[in-house]
Amino acid sequence: MSPRRRRKARGKTEGIVAFGCCFEVRITQHWQGDEGGKTMSKTLKKKKHWSAKIQECSVSWGGSVGELMAVVEVRGGAELGQFPYVGHVVSEAMVIHGGRLPSPGDVLLEVNGTPVSGLTNRDSLAVVRHFREPIRLKTVKPGV
Repeated sequence: MSPRRRRKARGKTEGIVAFGCCFEVRITQHWQGDEGGKTMSKTLKKKKHWSAKIQECSVSWGGSVGELMAVVEVRGGAELGQFPYVGHVVSEAMVIHGGRLPSPGDVLLEVNGTPVSGLTNRDSLAVVRHFREPIRLKTVKPGV
């Protein structure tokens, strides 16, 4: 009987390449043994954090319409076990000063720098009503 040869694997990091908040790590495994130095390369990608996908916009709705609640509906809230999110949006009545208009279903994170995540629907609406226009909204797509 001939003695069996073991295959040993060892990994070494070739380099780390940075792309904003995500990076790519290349790992090369060298196999020793029967195949005579077989090389296998894998690339692992780290997913972007959800905070990199936050959208910010500055909007006003004009005095003729009334308050923002007539233009943007805020739904959800802590009493329902949800984050506040944007409901129906009347885009024709809004003026966008910067950024992208939030679409229905976007999670509402901040209003003029005041965090609203974790607040009840009533408290979220009170924060929105507190500020004069234009207001800055920070939102993120759900499930990101």
